[in-house]
Amino acid sequence: MLGWRAQKGQAHYAAAKAGVMALTRCSAVEAAEHGVRINAVSPSIALHEFLKKASSEELLAQLASREAFGRAAEVWGGGQRDGLPRQRLCVVHDRRSAVGQFAARLRGVAMTMVFSSAEQLAAAEGQDLGTTDWIEIRQDRIDQFADATDDHQWIHVDPERAKDGPFGACIAHGYLTLALANLFLPQLIRADNLKMGVNVGCDRVRFPAPVKVGSRIRGRGEILKVERIKDAVQSTVRVTIEIEGSERPGCVVDTISRYTFND
Repeated sequence: MLGWRAQKGQAHYAAAKAGVMALTRCSAVEAAEHGVRINAVSPSIALHEFLKKASSEELLAQLASREAFGRAAEVWGGGQRDGLPRQRLCVVHDRRSAVGQFAARLRGVAMTMVFSSAEQLAAAEGQDLGTTDWIEIRQDRIDQFADATDDHQWIHVDPERAKDGPFGACIAHGYLTLALANLFLPQLIRADNLKMGVNVGCDRVRFPAPVKVGSRIRGRGEILKVERIKDAVQSTVRVTIEIEGSERPGCVVDTISRYTFND
């Protein structure tokens, strides 16, 4: 969407789109304390009849290739008026109800950002990926992790003793919290049209705050860096695992993934 990316001769149009997104984000923050969620739908370029007549096929193909799914939106429903569609929507993957990769992304809204090419991923460097849904950390999950790692320290698995401990309750293992980044990451970002994708590893990992049993946590993502490595593209995504009601997160990890897209 032009609200995020630059294009020669389109400053006025891009500014208008960016204004709508900023208005939506600010309104969402202000309304959140009242339990109101505000979203904005930003469709991609729509192939209506006027655009087809005014643009060459080469230009239309170039514009469509820059869209989230490598194609333009289809005019759907509502008929026509003065050569323009009354309703313009993107037809996208049936796995999500999103109407384009570049739909307005609000803090607190769970929506996966999808990439289908190395160029799309590279253009998203610095992008805020928003947040996932909340999950509750139950004692049975902690106990299962303790069994898997043979780490049965009482601060994790003995609720009675943990009541009198430094945290007032059992806490999740730090590495359990870290492992849940693997649950949150595909909710934040997904690569389609792949030959292969691998996890390369992690850079920095910190555990700023303990995650108590019964807490709710979620992942927040940000694309820190995207770089070309031969025929692949490598991304560094920071996943911050937030604890509901806590100013400090339970974990911050910079994850590294490498993708090879189909041509």
